[in-house]
Amino acid sequence: MYRVVVGMCLIGLAMVCLAPRSVMAAQGALIQFRTGQLDGDWNTIFDHDGKPVPDSSYLMLILAGENGVADPPNCDGTPGGDDVQPTGNSFNHLYIHDVNKEIPVTPAGNIFASGIALNAMPDGDLSEPAVNLGDKIYFRAFNNKIPSEATYYNDMISVDGRPMTVYEVPYFDGFALYTAILAFGPPKPLCPGKKK
Repeated sequence: MYRVVVGMCLIGLAMVCLAPRSVMAAQGALIQFRTGQLDGDWNTIFDHDGKPVPDSSYLMLILAGENGVADPPNCDGTPGGDDVQPTGNSFNHLYIHDVNKEIPVTPAGNIFASGIALNAMPDGDLSEPAVNLGDKIYFRAFNNKIPSEATYYNDMISVDGRPMTVYEVPYFDGFALYTAILAFGPPKPLCPGKKK
């Protein structure tokens, strides 16, 4: 027996998704993050030279701290201020235009990462630090596969076309499957003394 979950399928098309009844007994979400759709526009992440960031550049998922804002990173690329990179979820980063994980038609400087999703659950269901329902998160892109070796970073500036620098994971009555489309702002120097 299947029940209907209203939202967006992990394939990224606006439609109704089907999930087994046993999944529906749980509360939470699987959220896939992309920078565009196969048949639509792409939100390319640009490096300081105006070109897309290099293949396999690091895209970090960050849990906003008590102040609820995206704090600037430390010089080694780790989250600054009271922000942390979660470790209790199914993933905490992606690689930009990583051909090993993404379909070949994804343009350079973008993420598609089919089948990779954040498992957001109610507070207490995952080992902390973790992204739970209702938490505020954001993404930060680096122009290197290793954040500590990056020279520039780009912060998230919108989700699904709505301007925002942090995204609050919604609460759900049941279990949801959906995709969120990210866009990123201009590159900023990671540390003034670093050179590319």
